[in-house]
Amino acid sequence: MTADEDSERGAAEQRLLDALDGLLADGETFTALDVRRITSRAGLARTSFYNHFPDKTTALLALLGPATSEIFGAAAGWARDPHHDLAGLRTTTLEVIGAYRANAHLLRALGEATTYDPVASRFWRSRMEDLVDVFRRRIEEAGGDSPLTAAIWLAWGTERAISEHVALGGDGIADEEFADGVARSVWGAMTTR
Repeated sequence: MTADEDSERGAAEQRLLDALDGLLADGETFTALDVRRITSRAGLARTSFYNHFPDKTTALLALLGPATSEIFGAAAGWARDPHHDLAGLRTTTLEVIGAYRANAHLLRALGEATTYDPVASRFWRSRMEDLVDVFRRRIEEAGGDSPLTAAIWLAWGTERAISEHVALGGDGIADEEFADGVARSVWGAMTTR
């Protein structure tokens, strides 16, 4: 493949990803969205989609890679930092909320896909299991009780709380206030012996 062909292939793939991202941002549901709509918005032939992705879930996961890296990277980075403190956790939680807001349409689509697509489910579960493991180690280092159970509760419970907070538009609670409450809860669970 020549450099020009490679560049054209990359440009077409990006157009498809941008089209999927745009349709989801416009409120389309992932389940109802078909490949024809994606390629139409991208201005490409339907067959072009399958030259780049085996299915729409694979395209969604390509979009979600950077978003989930930002979300999980921030949380794991805080937990791994030997100088972590409550203020840092508060800041990290606010960053995670911001990343959820910026990628809400993609995370909503992933939530749909995980109910019926094992590839999407494994993708999300793998990210969450990695976070559980980081939290478990942090709790063990602090001498906490039942580190695995506590880590599962903290990772999945915090993820659900932030997801619902973003989905409900804050439900009357400012992001800063919500981040402070979540941070205090997580901090208490991770530091109590």
